[in-house]
Amino acid sequence: SFAVQIGAHRAETAPVVYYVAEMDPLVVAARVVAQRDKAVHGRVARGLHPEASLHRVLDGLNLHFVPRSADPIRDIAAAIDEVQEPNKPTMLVVDYVQLLADASTDLRLGTTQAVRALQQMTEDRGLITLGVSQSSRGGASRIREGAASAASLGDTGAETSEFERSATIQLVLSFTF
Repeated sequence: SFAVQIGAHRAETAPVVYYVAEMDPLVVAARVVAQRDKAVHGRVARGLHPEASLHRVLDGLNLHFVPRSADPIRDIAAAIDEVQEPNKPTMLVVDYVQLLADASTDLRLGTTQAVRALQQMTEDRGLITLGVSQSSRGGASRIREGAASAASLGDTGAETSEFERSATIQLVLSFTF
């Protein structure tokens, strides 16, 4: 939801490509509408929100969704090439970075390769990239139990260590319920 809000805000003024690996892009679009119209997400997702509001919110945003695919780097690059505008750096949101990895390879190796390709794409095209990465289950358990802080576990997920090493800024969010 945090990444959705950041992407939607940027899409008010510049192109945003949002790679949705975990959910259907329609679910994410429904979140954008619900957040901006202060509506109940479930009602928007079930089609119970006025169609005029959907168009008003979404038509005002330069927001482009790329669904999960077998070759995400290729599909992300194609979407960026299609929407990139001169003098307006495109934002790329990747939700989740771990899901860029080729499922037929070792998760660590696949994630490392995907992150390096993503970093190269970011540099070559002058992108603003926001990558969302989920903590390992063990790390999340240690945070809940009070045995560690979120900040101390930022780079402990073996499959995402390359992502953390390549990040310019690392923001660790921890929620306790």
